[in-house]
Amino acid sequence: MNDHLGRTRGSALRRSLAALLAEELNLRASLIIGTRKRPSKFGLDQAGEERLTRWMLSNLSVTWVSLVDPGDDEEALIRNLHPPLNDVHAVGSMYRVPMRVLRASFAASR
Repeated sequence: MNDHLGRTRGSALRRSLAALLAEELNLRASLIIGTRKRPSKFGLDQAGEERLTRWMLSNLSVTWVSLVDPGDDEEALIRNLHPPLNDVHAVGSMYRVPMRVLRASFAASR
């Protein structure tokens, strides 16, 4: 949970939300990290991080399951449920490519 309420560069959910809400929240990508394969791994400046966190706290709800080693279970859930904001493991989702394009475009707009 703290990953998603922390820094954008460490959370695929935050990067997707930032790309979708960029105009509404006046967000600008910064701190681009990664390689040619993953050019859309970016962060936000501190003010942008705070605006996004406030938006998330006001508009999202969350639940979780505690697991000793959640990695494999998380990937399996994502592969089966195809959540539209996850562009990493949601293979087969009709949203995967558009989300990747949107995130890469946002990252390049900095």
